[in-house]
Amino acid sequence: MSETAIETRPAWEWRAMGATWRLRHTGKVEIEVVGALADAIAADERRWSRFLPRSEVSRLNRAPGVPLQVSTETLDLLLACDRWHEQTEGAFSVMVGGALVGYGYRESQRVRPPRTAVTPRPEPIPGALVVVDAVRRLACVPDGTALDLGGVARMWSADRAAAIVRTLSDDPSILLEIGDDMVAVRGDHLVAVSAGDSDDGARAVVLRDGHALAASSWSALLWSNDDGNPAHHLIDPATGAPADPGSAVVIASDAAEADALSTAMAVRPSLVSRLPTTCAMVHGAQGERHTAAWEAVAV
Repeated sequence: MSETAIETRPAWEWRAMGATWRLRHTGKVEIEVVGALADAIAADERRWSRFLPRSEVSRLNRAPGVPLQVSTETLDLLLACDRWHEQTEGAFSVMVGGALVGYGYRESQRVRPPRTAVTPRPEPIPGALVVVDAVRRLACVPDGTALDLGGVARMWSADRAAAIVRTLSDDPSILLEIGDDMVAVRGDHLVAVSAGDSDDGARAVVLRDGHALAASSWSALLWSNDDGNPAHHLIDPATGAPADPGSAVVIASDAAEADALSTAMAVRPSLVSRLPTTCAMVHGAQGERHTAAWEAVAV
């Protein structure tokens, strides 16, 4: 599943947090703005990447079962992740890192593609929350799990980046692309959204000023292990195994929330009927489904 801006405009482009970032504008975003943006995103990556040994995520993963103090930035993100875990009835979980490692996703794709010799026997992911004491900023990763903030951290960083751009640039139309995800930094934008996991049947939606679009799909990262078993990056916390084929697109005023809900709905497409106020489109075994809020933005 891929999303693209329909109109072509000047864009600054760089790599960070495992994705290609593009800042589309009308010509009034200077390189100094992009520099400030890239610096802020790089700082977030140093906090939240499970592939960097000195990150806060790696520090938590090295001490399972032990409450550790985290930064205010990390606490805020983890508290939000706990809320989305409860909102999605456990379909969204940041404790899938251990399962991802077990299935072969141990390092950044730029270092080594996912793969392992023997596909593991899956086990359900514990449903405990990550933050154990918000006042003292204590977080804890349960035994047998590992933290993976992945896309939700990337979109949390994108929201923070959008705020920086709004402050530093008066360009009237700015769109921030993060891989297949987007944030309408300023102005409304017409974007193309694929139906399901192919480009057939793509349709247009309006991404309103200040809103974000996040897409999740089982087919975005697929691999086969040495024993011939297929795997992908969307883990179903209920089983600890890669989820059944599914994809979802969510639009929300909070970019990280859009990512969390799209991940949850790709893992469990039935959530689209239990979260009716969400602006969402899902594809699963029962075909395409969407909410009334999605119809309001479709062109």
